[in-house]
Amino acid sequence: MDKDLLKEIQSVVVDNGRGCFVSDEKAAQLIRDLAAKFSFDISKLFIWANKNLHGIYEYGDDREKWKDTLLNLLDRFDEDIFIAVSNEVFYPWQILSCRKQGAVELLEQLPPFEYFIFDSSLQYVVFDTHDNFFVDFIQSWIRI
Repeated sequence: MDKDLLKEIQSVVVDNGRGCFVSDEKAAQLIRDLAAKFSFDISKLFIWANKNLHGIYEYGDDREKWKDTLLNLLDRFDEDIFIAVSNEVFYPWQILSCRKQGAVELLEQLPPFEYFIFDSSLQYVVFDTHDNFFVDFIQSWIRI
């Protein structure tokens, strides 16, 4: 994992009080649970590739389109979300826990990187890819 990126994320998180990294043990359990639920192969670099996608949302280099799209996608999550810092590296990944309303502001303060977002319900996951588009997966149309 890019140590400089993690330091920068940690600095922004601490400065703004918008979240924290979860323990390595909790991160591993969250990823195992998510992978089992969605049949992701975490031995692959891009675990979202070659899967049945729900949607693809292109934003290119347009930061406003990125922000608007992400805000719309975040509406599907519970208030507390997890951001996995995948950034074109193989598992294991660091996972940030934060409130969804602060996630966009947090991500805006950082250089672009690959990540994916999910919540504790594990019903929905969104990946921000290296090709500047979001892909999402829905486990169930009904959230209980």
